[in-house]
Amino acid sequence: MEDPKDNIIDQYLMHQLDDESRHKFEQQLAADSDLAEAVELRRILVRGIRTQSRDQLKQRLQRIHQTHQSSSKPKSRGFLYILIAVGLIAAILLALFLLRPAPPEPAKLYATYYQPYQVTLGSRDLNSDSPQIAQVESLYQSGQYQAAKSLFESLLAADPSNGMLQLGLGICQLEEGQLEPATTTFQAIIDQNNPQFKDQGRWYLALTLIRSNQAEQAKSLLEQLAQDPDADHHRDAQTLLQELR
Repeated sequence: MEDPKDNIIDQYLMHQLDDESRHKFEQQLAADSDLAEAVELRRILVRGIRTQSRDQLKQRLQRIHQTHQSSSKPKSRGFLYILIAVGLIAAILLALFLLRPAPPEPAKLYATYYQPYQVTLGSRDLNSDSPQIAQVESLYQSGQYQAAKSLFESLLAADPSNGMLQLGLGICQLEEGQLEPATTTFQAIIDQNNPQFKDQGRWYLALTLIRSNQAEQAKSLLEQLAQDPDADHHRDAQTLLQELR
């Protein structure tokens, strides 16, 4: 029998909850460490299953190809055996083609790869010693994104080029479903070309575009990360690109 808790976790990760239900669930996450751990485990399991399934399919096709190559010289009755083998290979490949799953839906990909950035703030990193710094970090870490967003905007007014504040604001906008503002915020991070935050800007902008059903536009950002072995999210970008192709 399916656990109702699993159902609500799946709906949360797939962004299928309405605003009221999502805020209520995020309050539960902030107060229940076991529930937060269950959500994180669910996200990791989904990603692992997708990666493993793809790798297994690739290995299966490689074994079929190697078997076919190794039978290039027929012995007695070899021609008949070759025909049978080729027919079997063709049937298997056709079955794999017909039964292969449809491309993942954007919402599923987004839920699999998205994790909020771990924003950490210190007064020495900001052009402000405002008490809002501790407050906004607390709100953000507890998943109260709507309240945190207003404070991020206030702090950015005094320190508009601060990459950490911009990332925090962008994540809050993304969590609130404000995709166009989030796109603008992450693009601003990329445009500033700050090496500390540029890769994060690319990653989260790519996820925002995927969630907005603009996967083709996201590919160029993911390719930049995938081609740079030192980039943040390098491996995730490679895997996600394979999912999109």
